[in-house]
Amino acid sequence: MSFSVANHYDLIVMGTKGAWGIKEKISGSETQIIARRSKIPLLSLMCDRSDLVIRNILLVHNFSNPVHEDLKLVHKLINIFDIKIHFLQIISGNSETETTAVVSTMHRFAEMNNIVNYDCHVINDKDVENGVVHFNQMVDMDIICIGTHGKGGVFHHSATEKLINHLFKPIISFHLNN
Repeated sequence: MSFSVANHYDLIVMGTKGAWGIKEKISGSETQIIARRSKIPLLSLMCDRSDLVIRNILLVHNFSNPVHEDLKLVHKLINIFDIKIHFLQIISGNSETETTAVVSTMHRFAEMNNIVNYDCHVINDKDVENGVVHFNQMVDMDIICIGTHGKGGVFHHSATEKLINHLFKPIISFHLNN
């Protein structure tokens, strides 16, 4: 049986135990597969989060070319919980010039997307997954939002899917506009 839910829900919520090793490489977790295929944002929970208080949301993104994004869910969360958004871009290099340029584009992104309560963060790390983990060790976030191209699987490495499978934090994954 197949049905369309695209216009009926703002968010899908799923629990996950994650996936490791061969299972992660071959099939992945059910939550990972839904994140890859669903056009509706997915909140994945690796544990009981009934005690979750939402004050800080980390938005992991490539801010190098700021555009207006479909951030309806983020705006709903801002309005409901009066949260602060933390923009994070991971770079590979420690150039002060590059960091300054990224922060400048983050400010433009915030303006284009009507986000006013935010902080900008740029960290140097070897890849997105490690950058998110290391940033969260320094600044504890309540929820992590990260986009996906929906191309994970055996032959494509997806930072979003790796985080869903391994990070013990609530993660909202959403499809990027490309």
